[in-house]
Amino acid sequence: MKRRKPQKTKLPVDSNWWFTHRRDPRLEHLVGGWLIIIAVVLALWTVWLGASLPPDPLRQQWTTATWFGLDNYSLTWVGLDCIEVIGLAACGFLFRRAHPTARTIALLVIPVFCLDAWFDILTAISRSNLILSITMACGAELPMAAFLGWLAWKATYFVPANARSRS
Repeated sequence: MKRRKPQKTKLPVDSNWWFTHRRDPRLEHLVGGWLIIIAVVLALWTVWLGASLPPDPLRQQWTTATWFGLDNYSLTWVGLDCIEVIGLAACGFLFRRAHPTARTIALLVIPVFCLDAWFDILTAISRSNLILSITMACGAELPMAAFLGWLAWKATYFVPANARSRS
């Protein structure tokens, strides 16, 4: 009797899921997990950014920023990145659970990423900083804003928990 080799079973993946109204809980779980991982990486970047930004020459000693050991300029950038981290983590958490609120959070975080790109470019103090800011805007911040727009579109098809219990 001839032995058969065990076949590796591939998980069926709906390649049209990305562009259709269909739902796939496995892919939703995976995308949400990646958003959480990106949020963690961005949090680490934010810590590094807060520690490495040069001091602001217009430092005001009376502001609350001095309580944290940061100047206004550093605290502004760190605060903006913290909002992005919280938004991405919340989107990832809610998208993993197919919660309809993921759409609202994603729509609220889109302008934060666009503002980050805008202010990075406008506050660049040298040509090399400007090139880096444009690269970051085109390579990370604006694509993330577009991805969050897609995420909000996909999340419109999540059914609220109270509607599930009625049917």
